[in-house]
Amino acid sequence: MSASDPVPGFVDCGASKPSREWVARLDLRFDCNDGRMYLRKNHHVGPVRVLRPYFPERQGCVHIYLLHPPGGLVCGDEIHMNIEVGRRAKALLTTPSAGKVYASDQIGHPQIQSVTLNCDEEAELEWLPQGTIVYDGANGYQNVRLNTRASSKFTLWDITALGRPASAAPFVNGSFIQKTEVNREGQAIFLERMQFEGGGRIFDAPWGLNGHCVYGSMIAGYFAPAQSQSIVVRLREHLAVARGQRQKEKLYWAASRKDNLLVLRALAAQSEPIKQLFSAAWDFIRPTLLGKITSYPRIWST
Repeated sequence: MSASDPVPGFVDCGASKPSREWVARLDLRFDCNDGRMYLRKNHHVGPVRVLRPYFPERQGCVHIYLLHPPGGLVCGDEIHMNIEVGRRAKALLTTPSAGKVYASDQIGHPQIQSVTLNCDEEAELEWLPQGTIVYDGANGYQNVRLNTRASSKFTLWDITALGRPASAAPFVNGSFIQKTEVNREGQAIFLERMQFEGGGRIFDAPWGLNGHCVYGSMIAGYFAPAQSQSIVVRLREHLAVARGQRQKEKLYWAASRKDNLLVLRALAAQSEPIKQLFSAAWDFIRPTLLGKITSYPRIWST
């Protein structure tokens, strides 16, 4: 998706342009040479960048913190990221804090974030941002596309808060569209598109958010055919025990599989319970999927 591509579901502004328009791009490539990981390409335009790679793991996985100094998207803002993980390279990418999509203007100029992730043969990618907060009145569009080879390994998650109920600011105006796509050897194997209109039925309907304002999805693969069902069963048992220690938190979740993908979904009134759930799931599946224990990014503790 390029900056000039039309964004479905948004107001056609015609020739009108926002008084402030800021398009940012980030291109990264990771390569592996003799078991060592390298950030081979690091090119940015506008206010999105990477300061430096970190190597906290003995197995060589590089940790990257994606920085966006403005802290959020206002009307007319766009962020486009293209991230390539080369053959046998290993990379974990996260953010220092939750991203924000602020209220748009009266015309409804969109705020766009488009991420393309490309994994080569035997590549390992973990895409673990700290979530997104969509403010009332936003007109946001978020797209994540993952292109993989059959031998790739990956974990993706995203946690989205619609509005700020703790500040008495629910999402009653605006629009937010979110799309997640996973392709394997050029064939789509997972495709999800969600559209939220402020104050719409989806917020309270049982088939929607059922009265919750925070939702999250976690996708991991590819598991061996003999593992895919057993890993889901064991993950459910693991999370049931982990959640038993936090019964006071209102959190609803479900784990399932689609072929050799594991899919975990959750609903809550706040973001933190979902992050704790996904972290517990990550602790459990990483040894099976990648053959190593979890190594939490230090930025999460600051």
